[in-house]
Amino acid sequence: MRVRTVSVFMRLEKGDCLHADRLTGLVADARDVLQQVTKILQDQCDLEVQTQRLVFTDPSQYLHWKGGDEAGEDTLAQELTNLNAALEAADIQFCSLGRVETCSAADLPKVLKVIQASPRFNMSINLLPDQVALARSAAQAVKTIAEQTEGGLGNFRFCVSSCCKPGLPFFPGAYAAGDMAVGVRGIAIGLENGDLTNAAMKLAGSVQHVPHAVMETFGGPLKQIETAVLAYIASALPSSSSTAAVSVEYLGIDTSFNPSLDEGMTGSVAHAFEYLKEVKALGGVGSLAAVAAATTAIQSIPVKQVGYCGLMLPVCEDRRLAQLAEVDVSTLATAPKLSVTQLLMLSSVCGVGIDTVPIGMDYDLDALASLFLDVAGLAARWDKPLSCRVFPAPNVNTGELTQFDSPYLVNTCAFSLL
Repeated sequence: MRVRTVSVFMRLEKGDCLHADRLTGLVADARDVLQQVTKILQDQCDLEVQTQRLVFTDPSQYLHWKGGDEAGEDTLAQELTNLNAALEAADIQFCSLGRVETCSAADLPKVLKVIQASPRFNMSINLLPDQVALARSAAQAVKTIAEQTEGGLGNFRFCVSSCCKPGLPFFPGAYAAGDMAVGVRGIAIGLENGDLTNAAMKLAGSVQHVPHAVMETFGGPLKQIETAVLAYIASALPSSSSTAAVSVEYLGIDTSFNPSLDEGMTGSVAHAFEYLKEVKALGGVGSLAAVAAATTAIQSIPVKQVGYCGLMLPVCEDRRLAQLAEVDVSTLATAPKLSVTQLLMLSSVCGVGIDTVPIGMDYDLDALASLFLDVAGLAARWDKPLSCRVFPAPNVNTGELTQFDSPYLVNTCAFSLL
């Protein structure tokens, strides 16, 4: 198991991003907390920490967001420039500018500006099930990002989300609570645990034993992480980078089953569930029961939990999922070709939603808008945190193999949205 992210959450106020020196100090405060928590997890839990991330509130709270006049656009551009410089000075590579909570189609040009302004910037928008016009605008934004960012990978940093609560540590859906006190830095931990998921499902062997196996495998490591972070908070002193006292709050751990791209299938959560005798191939019969049992079990572990706390099925980040998406027709009897509908079905019992799903550039905008609305509808009906992040693959049509050039992604066939 690794720590995928230590995420620190904070609130900026209007005008902060126009005062470069002040902004640099505030970001440095967050950097100090990130580094201290990282060291605790490395030293006391013997865990690799892959990334350190900074998360803000709804951008309309602290950026010049509303209004489209030229002066306003220039102000926003300056704020983004200052923020990127402050992040660079603090050596923070990943930053979520938050979630646009009350979003309309008029907000999408600004979202595009953010994504294009820096590879450090991530963002999400909140979608309700009846916001048809916004869904279509978001679908168009996804296409524009694919066309205007290198390799189409700007969509790695943008998603549509529904019913996601503040404190979620994973990007791009992460955002801080709008009522967070200015001097507070919240901490949330996100994991990469495909190895433990494989160990748990191999131990279980059957759906009926999943609850015990998940508790046996995950209970100790999760409690160790929580104990270490709480001990740090209890002894934390104000940051030395600022004259302002900074208090630290523990938000929790996102306990989600989350894959890695380790060699072979050792990091694949999809492969893990195929250790269960009821599951021949993830997405086929037995999968729903298995995923429901595992999600219920992980959410019952007695640590403070935040975020999705379900099964993550990011197609381009899981070798077995990618394999299922490009399976040959001749093997359909034993391994049905994975579809967006199957992924959405599994999301009905586990959370997270549609993630890193590659689609061809020939996709229909209305079909993608409908997928966004499906995710929002499912989330709203059951009050589940779900997000939708798709990757239109440049120069690739539906059914063709993607050509992403990224160490964080595995290539597979572009999905159909029909």
